[in-house]
Amino acid sequence: MKTNHLLQLLLLSFLIIIVSCSESTNPTLSNKHDVGNTNLYKPICPDAYSPKYGKKLGIWSINRGFSDYSYYKNTLGFSMAVSGKIKNDYGPSTAVFSQNIMQAMSKDPTNWNNIVDAAPAKIYEIEEPLAHSEGNPDSWGYSYLSLVNYIINTANHIQTTRPNSELRISVSSTDISNYLSDYQFIASQCSNVSFMYSSYDHPLQARKNKWAYVCNNLPVKAHWINANYDYVNGQMFDELIAYASSLGLNELWLYCGDGEVNLERFSCDAWKKGWLEEKAE
Repeated sequence: MKTNHLLQLLLLSFLIIIVSCSESTNPTLSNKHDVGNTNLYKPICPDAYSPKYGKKLGIWSINRGFSDYSYYKNTLGFSMAVSGKIKNDYGPSTAVFSQNIMQAMSKDPTNWNNIVDAAPAKIYEIEEPLAHSEGNPDSWGYSYLSLVNYIINTANHIQTTRPNSELRISVSSTDISNYLSDYQFIASQCSNVSFMYSSYDHPLQARKNKWAYVCNNLPVKAHWINANYDYVNGQMFDELIAYASSLGLNELWLYCGDGEVNLERFSCDAWKKGWLEEKAE
């Protein structure tokens, strides 16, 4: 009986030691949070982020208020945002991000210079213009040649009136397939024009191939990531962010027009890939 009792005490002591060691080696969860991975070994990420020096993350969110943009900047670590406004009152995005704005241009190229005059911004962005020329679905009603001239004229206007800003052109797979030489001509005429790829090709390798192709054929400073389409078990954000680094890019934009989802996951992955820092308390 004494032997059995002694063995029970030894077993209990052994279990206590195991539990104590396990608790001491697990990371504290007091200032970390799970960001949606349901696997047994969940990633542990900061509660809040700050921009990493030399890296820029922008966000395009639709119809959101001041508190939302404050959350994007002060919690999720975004350093730039898109403004869809074309008047002097930019709304919540500019109230939070000041002039760290990418101003979305309208579908009317005759109004682009007026937008530049009215809306101070770091970047003025035209969404897939030549893919919307006459003969294409959702045409803006202008020939691709006239749109090329409008783009060059607007780039020159930005150079004159806002020399510290640039014109950014988002290009789709249609743009690249049908109008690459026209965009190359624009780039040859305007030193303040850069490009970013805006189609969300799947599978992942197809997107990587397009990102690399655009970077090899046009001056590129950033690419788009889709908050909804590009979330595949938390893996695609990781790989796209890492691939952007391998291409030498220091700027990425997250499009949330399909819903403000997976934003915390994106910031966590950006932090893991060295694009954000943990915010000091």
